[in-house]
Amino acid sequence: MLKKAQAYVGCRLLPRVQLDEQLWAKPSHMMGSLFVYPDNDYRRKTQQLTLEELRQRHGGGRSIMGLELEIELFRQYPAPHLGADMYFASVVYSKLSLHHGREMDAFRDIYDDYRGLVGKLLALSDIEFSMSSVIPEVEAVRSKKPLPRLDAFLHVKDANPDDQWFDLQYAWYPKRSYQRGLRAFVAQAILFTCIQKAAVSPRARRDYILDMWNGLKFEPDA
Repeated sequence: MLKKAQAYVGCRLLPRVQLDEQLWAKPSHMMGSLFVYPDNDYRRKTQQLTLEELRQRHGGGRSIMGLELEIELFRQYPAPHLGADMYFASVVYSKLSLHHGREMDAFRDIYDDYRGLVGKLLALSDIEFSMSSVIPEVEAVRSKKPLPRLDAFLHVKDANPDDQWFDLQYAWYPKRSYQRGLRAFVAQAILFTCIQKAAVSPRARRDYILDMWNGLKFEPDA
């Protein structure tokens, strides 16, 4: 998938990353996840614990990082409580996750300078804004489009750091076109790459998103 996404972009996607996985030994509906994190060189440059150090601190369990790209796998599974011959549908979620900290600050800088461009990236496909915590300012937004909800989220004053995280996700259901799913992944990977660069060198790398956008080889509304 990354190779196909790369063909649409003039600049290299996800150049400095590491992978992790979480697969269920006895899967039910959810089968597992593949995680993309910034590599350990980035973690050291930004004075953060490496993936191995985080595992040691948390006893080998999965650690949540400030910037993640997750591919989450669900298979078709019986749902008898919903009725006879009812099933949960198979689906693949691709999710760009941001949490309170350095990477969130880098995204804010990019968003402040290039809000319209971020909006165009999210409009490449049916990307949704989601979060588990309840923030009244965000809940009050009636639009389901991600940009108005991002506006509300990023302008909350004195927010609890524990609530400062969100996902930009796309659901790859079987009936949805592969092309739309690929476009969503391109948008998520571009944002991941730009946030990672801006977090290391804010002034020099903040406008990298413009280079990435100009390198796209397909029309946003095609």
